[in-house]
Amino acid sequence: MTWVKIDDQMPDHPKFVKLGAFGLPAFAIQIRAMCYCARYLTDGELPAGVTPLVTAGLTEWEIETAGIPGIMGVGTSGADFDWPTIMVDAGLWEKTEDGFLVHDYLAYNPSRDKVLQDREAAAQRKQRSRHGVTTPVTTPVTTTVSPASPYPSRTRPLKEDITTTTRKKRTKELRTYTPEFEAFWKAYPRRNRQQPKGPTADNFQILVDAGIDSGYLVSQAEGLRRKYEVQNIIGTGWVKTAEAWLNVDKELWREDFTPSTDWVKGIKDDLERELAWDRLNELMGDNDEVDRR
Repeated sequence: MTWVKIDDQMPDHPKFVKLGAFGLPAFAIQIRAMCYCARYLTDGELPAGVTPLVTAGLTEWEIETAGIPGIMGVGTSGADFDWPTIMVDAGLWEKTEDGFLVHDYLAYNPSRDKVLQDREAAAQRKQRSRHGVTTPVTTPVTTTVSPASPYPSRTRPLKEDITTTTRKKRTKELRTYTPEFEAFWKAYPRRNRQQPKGPTADNFQILVDAGIDSGYLVSQAEGLRRKYEVQNIIGTGWVKTAEAWLNVDKELWREDFTPSTDWVKGIKDDLERELAWDRLNELMGDNDEVDRR
């Protein structure tokens, strides 16, 4: 089987445009003529006896030849025209002694000899492949010597050279913590998110190495937890991370959590005020509740 090469600008070629109403039938005839030449390897030649074959079916065409444009047309069947003469006059065909020749067919399509050579070469390739014979490579090989590199070789071993004994999985070392830090970690108020234990232990150890008593840090963590319990923010994002709380520069761990601090006194005053108002409402009985403003 062969293929026909057609330029994508062929439908708009001036030869078809000049034919006007005859352009579309002429285009169809030209395609059929080229397919015939490719199928039978005629190098573009069309015998005279083939023209009825490539022009068959034109009885379906109705070509307007007279009338008033846009209002009324008088048509004539496409089979009533001498299409070979029209094709020759348009420059699409050339007249020969035995028939016609498709203009510039060999300019875009391979010749009979080229097609036969390609077929023979393809048949030989298939035969060699069928018998397991491959074509030797005759490309010359040139050898170049590169200068020695001053850097050591960084090539990796081939995959097949790597045995299963050399493939060792890296095991993550389990970190251990001191009992003092574990006590601090247990005393510190929890957050709504997981806290980084490793960095917290690092800050804890920095303070201990600087002379801060570990028991004092545990006590401070317990005081912070009591404060947060009163504020009802345990388990929320308002709780500072233990890592930030133990930061050496901020020294948040030095906060005073004794009962004399203002935040405890304020909470105590609020509770006493609530109790006083509740007692007053009890004394008034069924009367409306006292406005606390």
